[in-house]
Amino acid sequence: MKRSAKRRVFTTRLKAFNSFSDTFSTSTTKSGWKTLSGTWTSGSNAFSSSSGSALAIVPLSKSNATVSTIIPSGGGTGVAFWALDSSNYWAAYGYSTSSTSSTCSSAACSGTENYTVTQSCSCPFAGYYYPSTCGNGACSGSENFTNYRSCSCNTSYGTCAQNQGTCVSSPNYTTCYYPQITCVYTAGSSRTISLGCYSAFSGCSQYSYPYGETSAPGICGCPTGANKVCCTQVVTTSGSWNNGACSYSGQTVSSSTLSPSGCSYPGQSIATGTYSFNYGSCSYAGQQVNIGWNYGSCSYAGEVVATGTSYTCSSQACSGVEAFTDSRSCSCPQTAIYNSTCGNGACSGTYSYQASRSCSCTTNYARKVRVVKYISGSPTTVGEFTVSSMPTTISVLTNGTSVTVTGSGSSNTYTNSDGTTYKNFGILKTDGGAEQSTAISSFTALVS
Repeated sequence: MKRSAKRRVFTTRLKAFNSFSDTFSTSTTKSGWKTLSGTWTSGSNAFSSSSGSALAIVPLSKSNATVSTIIPSGGGTGVAFWALDSSNYWAAYGYSTSSTSSTCSSAACSGTENYTVTQSCSCPFAGYYYPSTCGNGACSGSENFTNYRSCSCNTSYGTCAQNQGTCVSSPNYTTCYYPQITCVYTAGSSRTISLGCYSAFSGCSQYSYPYGETSAPGICGCPTGANKVCCTQVVTTSGSWNNGACSYSGQTVSSSTLSPSGCSYPGQSIATGTYSFNYGSCSYAGQQVNIGWNYGSCSYAGEVVATGTSYTCSSQACSGVEAFTDSRSCSCPQTAIYNSTCGNGACSGTYSYQASRSCSCTTNYARKVRVVKYISGSPTTVGEFTVSSMPTTISVLTNGTSVTVTGSGSSNTYTNSDGTTYKNFGILKTDGGAEQSTAISSFTALVS
């Protein structure tokens, strides 16, 4: 019976590490690395490969480990784990796709293009200004200015008629009223009168009521040396108004006498005694007299005559335009400003115009961390998760048949359903899509 060939696992010959780290600072590859495919070059803090795909591993003492790589830039380089050989392993690395968008509808990445811009129109409030209503800019007063008016004329016509009137003799009337007078107050006067000469022993007290008393020699004519006193009294007259209705000086009041003499009460209408006719040619009441033509240019009844012409212009022109001096008041009213957002000045609707723009292109990237399982050299994508930027660090945490992959702040956990978890961990280079990386700048591994 033929013995089946035993699969060769060469990594078992390497030393197994509990921990391992490398920053690739020298050109000599650190002991412990095993290249399984492609070529790798160490130095200047980079472990790089120019091969289309490459794989290098380090044997660890356990299959449960935390492994991390630092990637300078790009995708396609990352962590290899649970590796059996160059055809059977798991890997986590960055991958990206790209698309190009142009600023121009022609999709050109250079030059210029014309295009139609359509915008909605509105007139938002933009503030106030205070324009003068006058040409001189004044906000008060007035100004003369030259104005213009159209010239036209209009002639009126009338039919001649002779007016007749009936003579009426009417008396003249007046309205009764009280004449107005101004109040004037005349003050009273005082004077001293003699009551006679009386005995100096008795005095003047007997004359004290009702006028009071006083002793004053001289006005009584008392004899000298007769032991007499002159008794007097002061007499004061009251003041008076020039009209009984007065209350204070300067007041205007009606006099007590109506004017004219035939009036009985204010507002009464009375004839003044003078009669007059309603027409100058009247001789007696009821007389029929000719009071003239209805128009001054009439010659006979029924004649049609021009009664006058009106002109809109001072030049009396019936056509054309005339300049004239006009006047206006000056002010500066507050006026709101509403500026249109459109070039046609509209405050609603839309406005379209032609514009030119430069053409350029922007490359947009869709980036993700991809987890792949290689079996007999054939890759199968286990899963992937989107990241905002190409990861500069990718780390894996293996625990039994579970692995948690982290990159660019995001992570996801996957399960190894076939249960093949080997103890070899390392780095790989493969297709990274639109942003290809060629190097690893740091590698660390620690079993758990």
